[in-house]
Amino acid sequence: MRQAMPRSIAPLMWSVAGPIVWFLHLSVLYAAETLTCLAPEPEAGAMLAVSAVAMAVALAILAGMAVFQFRRRRIAAERFLADVGLLLSALALAGVLFAFLAVAMVRACSDFAL
Repeated sequence: MRQAMPRSIAPLMWSVAGPIVWFLHLSVLYAAETLTCLAPEPEAGAMLAVSAVAMAVALAILAGMAVFQFRRRRIAAERFLADVGLLLSALALAGVLFAFLAVAMVRACSDFAL
């Protein structure tokens, strides 16, 4: 009787790497917003600059992961997880772009009441 080989969790982790990058991007934006607004006189373009750099880094990582996922599609055993990884990376890309649009359109440290 043949024993089953233990499977690696790496293909699954590569599949969910896109949302992890998106989470890290949002964490950087929220931390930057907090630190920017703690200053007595926040600079006008500081948040936009931080957001642009964070977006560029996140887009570069997501593009690299998408290329990696596309190359993984050639392995028959990992095709489904590679397709899921491509889809999740595309959704994370959309999330990063929408987060940048929100920062670009809403003034940082604005007081508003509900």
